[in-house]
Amino acid sequence: MSWAFEELSGLQLNDKRLEARGKKVLEALGNRPSVSTPNAFLSWSETYAAYRFIGNKKVTSEKVIAPHIEASITRIQAHKTVLMPQDTTELNYSNHHKKQGIGPIHSEKNRGLLLHPTLAVTPERVCLGVVDDYSWYRSQLERKKDHKDKQIEEKESYRWLLSYRVCNEVAKRCPDTRIINVADREGDIYEFFLETSVEREAALAHWIIRSAQNRSLEPEQAQQQKKLWNELKAETSVAEIEFEMPLRDGNGKRKVTQEIKFKRVKLKCPKTKDFSPVELTVVMATESHPPLGEKPVEWVLLTSLDIKNAQEAVEVVEFYLCRWQIEVFFRVLKHGCSVEQRQFLQANSLNVVIRLYMIIAWRVLYLTMLGRICPDMDCECVLTACEWQSVYAIIHKGRPLPPTPPTLNQMITMIAILGGYLKNAKKPPGVQTLWIGMQRMHDFAIAWSSFQNMQD
Repeated sequence: MSWAFEELSGLQLNDKRLEARGKKVLEALGNRPSVSTPNAFLSWSETYAAYRFIGNKKVTSEKVIAPHIEASITRIQAHKTVLMPQDTTELNYSNHHKKQGIGPIHSEKNRGLLLHPTLAVTPERVCLGVVDDYSWYRSQLERKKDHKDKQIEEKESYRWLLSYRVCNEVAKRCPDTRIINVADREGDIYEFFLETSVEREAALAHWIIRSAQNRSLEPEQAQQQKKLWNELKAETSVAEIEFEMPLRDGNGKRKVTQEIKFKRVKLKCPKTKDFSPVELTVVMATESHPPLGEKPVEWVLLTSLDIKNAQEAVEVVEFYLCRWQIEVFFRVLKHGCSVEQRQFLQANSLNVVIRLYMIIAWRVLYLTMLGRICPDMDCECVLTACEWQSVYAIIHKGRPLPPTPPTLNQMITMIAILGGYLKNAKKPPGVQTLWIGMQRMHDFAIAWSSFQNMQD
């Protein structure tokens, strides 16, 4: 059974033929994600059937993504700790003038929709899947002065709380797994902090949010008002952490060394709101020796985790670093799957296609990291015999096939070589060489299977 048939095994459309067609459509699109929709199929009849599936009224984005979310939860249950980064990306369809279900992004000329998924990622950065696929479009641009008077439920920022609540639901179904929602600075919302302070019993998931505001602290008796960031800077460093960070221009990486501090604090409610103070833990990570002319990398991370020592503080920073996987996911979705080039005009069809490609983007990300974390795994756990045999024969120029399948890491490297990866490179293959290599692999697999059938 192919990966697409396994991933959509729980597809429920109340039509067996339609469900079977959906699995074939996902498999075909996954085989050639970068090309146009007609070019992903081998014949006009298959292309026509795919368009009929995507445009069918029984097929909705919720129904398409649902079996993948269930499969993701099953994968989550096998891990002790799972991080769930959430973030927003814009899908720009400004040149698609007749497309429905889109609206202004930055201006009336820039039109599209906004996608705010939540991923499940292990601390080793293996993506386990999508657990939430929230998306929306604006009917009109909002003025800032109107925004201030609205309740959180009426604002676009409410999506950050909705993601956390999804994480809580996942935590209920995965009682042996520690679930931690991770958000960047846009998630620095006071109502978010209340989710775990006011409803402590219902809040099974934890969170880590990068601070965007130097919030006021609740003053102690006869003391002056203190600020969050200033208070952390006065603390003593308890540990150091080193990692590599991509450069802003995208050309390479640089080494970053940060000093770690942490403290338990009580935040004061903003003047514009009427809520009780919130107690939480804050971790500050400050680059100690930045390169000449470079601004120091500094993060202030708010978390519901109760940190007791330096090791746990360092762990929070390491967990936050895993947030980058959702940025990689967006890159695969937009560039590897060309999701902004899809020409579907109907809103429902567009949303169905976006969900199909979200599943495909997950698989590319999953295989990329799985080969690094589980290098000795049998490659047939994720690849068919035709796939690995055809790639092996191409890379090794007709050398006889080995008696046992290669390891997953060996096969991931071979597939990446098809996508332009240099075998002698010091770093492991990335997502771009993998998604290009996978497309070539599927073409070779089809030819390999055809030749075998002719010989039989």
